[in-house]
Amino acid sequence: MNTIATEYDALYRRASELLQTGNLSEAVVYAEKAAHLVDEAVRVQRWSDRSIQYVDTPAHRLMCELDDRLAVQGTSTQNTPRHRQENAPSCYSLDILLTPAEQPALSLSKIGVAGIARRAVFALVVIAVWWLLAGLFDMPFLVRLVGCVAPFPLIKFYDACGGIQHLRNCRLLRHSYEGNTGTVIYLLKHHADPNVRNKYGDSPLHLATRRGHIATIEALVSHGAILESAGEWGDTPLHIARYDGATGVAQSLRQLGHQEVARNKYGLTPTEIIQLPLFEREIVILAELLNDAGNWRDESRGRYRYNEMKRSDQRQVINALVRRIVSDSSRRTRLLLVAIKLGFPKSEEKLNDLLKLYGDLPMVEDYLNSGSWQLRQGAESWAMRQGYTISSGHGSHRASWGEF
Repeated sequence: MNTIATEYDALYRRASELLQTGNLSEAVVYAEKAAHLVDEAVRVQRWSDRSIQYVDTPAHRLMCELDDRLAVQGTSTQNTPRHRQENAPSCYSLDILLTPAEQPALSLSKIGVAGIARRAVFALVVIAVWWLLAGLFDMPFLVRLVGCVAPFPLIKFYDACGGIQHLRNCRLLRHSYEGNTGTVIYLLKHHADPNVRNKYGDSPLHLATRRGHIATIEALVSHGAILESAGEWGDTPLHIARYDGATGVAQSLRQLGHQEVARNKYGLTPTEIIQLPLFEREIVILAELLNDAGNWRDESRGRYRYNEMKRSDQRQVINALVRRIVSDSSRRTRLLLVAIKLGFPKSEEKLNDLLKLYGDLPMVEDYLNSGSWQLRQGAESWAMRQGYTISSGHGSHRASWGEF
């Protein structure tokens, strides 16, 4: 093992020296050799110990950096000696790198109820067809019985293919977020879906935009990513760039053909969303003027800011409220009380969605006693799902719909 460590150090130092001199093509060869030493050293241990989910060394990270630089220069690295499984991403070994987030993609035990139902229907159809054909050709009973196991290897093959594709898509999302352009290009060339979505509804293009990776954005669009697709909040990539104040990213998206006319689920265009951070700050200030009992700490200041907010663009205020409620858990109760006190029309549906995500007993009681019948319906549905019974009695409430 000491010999391996010594050889690894020598190869990695040589790769670093070549990188400093600008000799990228030679540097990637030495970095790969160093990474290969580590891969081989842990390969046997990994298959006996599944807790080893991936190998991450300075050499592996250097390979990623070198691949990205060569990709930007338009230089292919496919002729350099690759010690990896075929079709693996350019700077990782497919049989080594399985992050915790990606591990369930290959687990057949986590296919869900719908997946089990589809597989059961498929197996029954195959068995029925086989039994019918066996009857037509008058096959012996034993042959018919053996043929009934045919669906199971087919299902196994289906799961393996689906798992590999899902793994590619998971990696595409992660590498788009991290801005590893070389790896993103490789995955796209090997059939990763450029429009795959994460659990929040964001595509690789949304994630790359959020982190400001212009080269990755251009690579995704050139490989078929839908430029104006709607993600979380209904925001397009240009919405995200405008919201973040990333002028350079927004300019690149406009040059790629992104228009300013798309509206998110709150009715805001990318140009209008530029003002949203200002509304969020005002919402936070208003929430700070409330205590957890729903009383104003400074009634005169509270009333002034409350009236200003009531006169503002309701689309902006509702959007700002929802974003802050989701992201600011420490002020969530007071932000919800602000939303109830403002009582903007069409905000009830958004508030009921938040109840499903973050609901607890105090929040449900605020909804029940708010005076809004839509919020009451949402609270009653939540209570029914959780097994609670609603009863009336004496007491006070913290906020009334649309009242200061």
